[in-house]
Amino acid sequence: MIQSDGLARPKRRFDSWYDQRLVIRKGEDMLASIDDDAIKEIQRLKLAWRYWGDASELQM
Repeated sequence: MIQSDGLARPKRRFDSWYDQRLVIRKGEDMLASIDDDAIKEIQRLKLAWRYWGDASELQM
């Protein structure tokens, strides 16, 4: 990830961060709930390779 404030030279970051003044627990909990539901749907519809079983399931 690249971090920049638009003034100083951009810096490479190897971890995400957030501004404590912009993020609140209630908002994070709401987003986590949405993410969890989305992951369950991706898994149910097998939209990612990791959710397929063995190779025989891939044969049509």
